[in-house]
Amino acid sequence: MHATTAGVGDLIAEALDARATRVVLGLGGSATTDGGWGAVQVLESYAPLAGPDAWYSVVVAHDVFTSFTAAVPVFGPQKGASADQVRILTRRLEELQERTWLGTALIFPTCRVRAQPVGWPVDS
Repeated sequence: MHATTAGVGDLIAEALDARATRVVLGLGGSATTDGGWGAVQVLESYAPLAGPDAWYSVVVAHDVFTSFTAAVPVFGPQKGASADQVRILTRRLEELQERTWLGTALIFPTCRVRAQPVGWPVDS
């Protein structure tokens, strides 16, 4: 219930500090339900992560097309979440979406991360 993606943000920050020009982040199979917020908080000082003003980009690769807020009801039970936990975690993602998400792109005042389905050309 308290897992965070801050460590993922730390890994991306390390790659950017080493002057990586592109970071491809594979998502899936985790039991983290912070919606990526921990990683975004770590990376706020690196913004923008993509676009004409960035010398690097972060591309998110995924292999499922479950909507952001449907992830917990779909995958939570297989990770061991109870019905009550599914409700709590789903509401957490809904609140995060209301505050920070627009469609499938993660939008913050200074940061944009592009989603990229696995198997698609990274430069498309």
